[in-house]
Amino acid sequence: MTYRRYIFVLLGGVGLTAAFLMVAAIRLQPYFGDLTRQGGFSENQFGWAGDQTQYLPPLAQSFDAAKTYDMMVIGDSFSSRTVASVQTQPGGFWTDRLSALSGLSIGVAWETALSVDRYLKSPGFHDHPPRLLVVERVERKLPTFTNGGPQGCPTPPLRSHDRLEKRPVAAPSIIVQRPRWHLSAVDAVDEANDFIVKFVKRGTGFGNRDQARRLSLTRSDLFSNPSSQEILVLTEDFDKQSWTTADLDRISCVMRSWQTIAETNGYTRLLFLIVPDKTTVYDPYLRDRINMPDFIAPLSERVGAAVLRLDRVLADAVKHGTRDVYLPNDTHWGSAGTRLAAEFVADEIFVPTPPKSAHPPPAAKPPPP
Repeated sequence: MTYRRYIFVLLGGVGLTAAFLMVAAIRLQPYFGDLTRQGGFSENQFGWAGDQTQYLPPLAQSFDAAKTYDMMVIGDSFSSRTVASVQTQPGGFWTDRLSALSGLSIGVAWETALSVDRYLKSPGFHDHPPRLLVVERVERKLPTFTNGGPQGCPTPPLRSHDRLEKRPVAAPSIIVQRPRWHLSAVDAVDEANDFIVKFVKRGTGFGNRDQARRLSLTRSDLFSNPSSQEILVLTEDFDKQSWTTADLDRISCVMRSWQTIAETNGYTRLLFLIVPDKTTVYDPYLRDRINMPDFIAPLSERVGAAVLRLDRVLADAVKHGTRDVYLPNDTHWGSAGTRLAAEFVADEIFVPTPPKSAHPPPAAKPPPP
């Protein structure tokens, strides 16, 4: 009798687990953000609502050493999508938007495949250098990005850089919405199982090092998801708290060396686009402030005007209530962030557009008889 009761309890537990898994598989929306996937958080709560913009076909091009570009970008997952784990879709990057704004031909390479050092030493750079070289890197990866860079800490040559003329293009774009349903029942069950395992690990304190953190906000108008009073951030963002002045000195010296090498030809202009971490931009609105250390400002002081202060632009937009500058379920920008980044870079490199006068121009006088 005891044995039979044990079997019934065991089968009942298995049945309840299976039923819970099936309910989760039906109710949970598919993972679409890297933070929801890594941390095992629900897209139902943290998935963005509304629309995102994507250029189709993409305007920025994957780097080809045989081609000449107006602008070369060496960056990470904020600039292009070369691996499936990057959720931003091709055509949805700031590089695509900048190409549409400017008409520039833009080549983009991942820094893991083509380092800045390797590119600056390549025949392609020497034979057909770009007018602009933008080195983009997310803030938390700055120490590893500059590992093994050139030695020394030169002062880059003082040069005046001519601004370019904008030639906007009429590029077709589409509206993208986040998927609400899994493609198959197998995918639904697999993701539901993953969600449950990570949920249990997180609740019992056995979460892995790479999981996302869930923090409370003092504002609920910064994101479009249902749980807009909360934010997901990557645990790795907190590594900045261990950085030292020596790290900043080393990073800035490598950046100055790259600038010196790149601009020696008297033609190329190098710019650094440091993408602030999500924690950096949203820290002022966390219910429990982190007081994340500021490293972009001191890097700008050490390197100079080549470091573009995108952090100020994004922080100002968030302060004034721009939603989904960063996506609620992801470490990356939404279309609002890519637009801000593209427009900011454009303001730095192009001739300013003259303001429109409130008064119509005077009528032309007829020629004298």
